[in-house]
Amino acid sequence: MDFGIVPDMTVPGAFNQAVKSNPPFTAVLHQASPFPFATVTKSEDFLLPAIEGTTNLLNAVKEFAPEVRRVIYTSSCAAVIDFEAPIATNPPKVYTDADWNPVTTEAETELRFRVHQSANDLGPMFHPAASVKEINEKMPPGGVHPYADVRDLAIAHVRAVTTLEAGGERIIVSSKSISSQEIADLLRGNFEELGERTPIGTPGEISLPDGAYSVSNEKAKRLLGLTFRSDEECFVPLGKQFLEIEKADK
Repeated sequence: MDFGIVPDMTVPGAFNQAVKSNPPFTAVLHQASPFPFATVTKSEDFLLPAIEGTTNLLNAVKEFAPEVRRVIYTSSCAAVIDFEAPIATNPPKVYTDADWNPVTTEAETELRFRVHQSANDLGPMFHPAASVKEINEKMPPGGVHPYADVRDLAIAHVRAVTTLEAGGERIIVSSKSISSQEIADLLRGNFEELGERTPIGTPGEISLPDGAYSVSNEKAKRLLGLTFRSDEECFVPLGKQFLEIEKADK
């Protein structure tokens, strides 16, 4: 395995050297653009990496990596869900790959507050964290409730490369919808030490409103053959990992 460092992905030609390889490679996985919550002060801070970074990568592949036959572009459910629409409707809205968030780049101020509301990618962390200060300690609000385990998302990336029928398709990777109440119940039920620290709410109830929107994972199952981990398989290992990080941090 080899690594290349791209100091600034928004600079023209940023990826030119990184994509040069011997032996050549045939697939590119472009992960989600960086979104540094702590330093974002204006929409350009995340629009430019998303737009220019992607364009620069594609130009570099076209010019310097002609053997590439497939590019996997990781976006966000923020590009699918209309956050101006009601959360709950009758009948409930089911978002599919045919849906697009109607917000345009011209709506800069509005976009600044909307793009971060992407579907949640949750589950055990692969990268090390030396302190709880390096992770988001707060539970996600109930407003954006579709989620996928990060390990299922990783499998989806690999299968998107290796599955011929996936070429040219827009595929939503989401396990199901989950409410903060359900997450709290899982943590309290599996970790005695979290009993007093986890919000109680109304145990056993789903805190999402009746008719809450969802997203379809039909294409992910059909084309990629994905089977998704259960809520317990996602959140129990994550809770254990957080406790281990907290213990080591003391």
